[in-house]
Amino acid sequence: MPKRIGPNAVEFQGEFSVRLVSRTQLKYEEDRRVLNVEVEPGDRLAVYLSAATQWHGTDTGEFLTSQDRARIGANITLGLSFLRIPHLLA
Repeated sequence: MPKRIGPNAVEFQGEFSVRLVSRTQLKYEEDRRVLNVEVEPGDRLAVYLSAATQWHGTDTGEFLTSQDRARIGANITLGLSFLRIPHLLA
């Protein structure tokens, strides 16, 4: 069950969270890993997931796999839809 944790933030049962931290940045968190994603406001929020390549907050600086990218994209869509923020993944 999603839980709003701020005006532009949602958490899904401790599995992941999505937070719009500024007009140009979205923060995605899962398993103590953080991914900062560039966004651009407009008629719909453009989420530049394709530009994100590496997790932050890990000792190894793991690179995203195609499976990571697919899962994260789906989770960001769930989060932004719950927050009623029109968006598109780019």
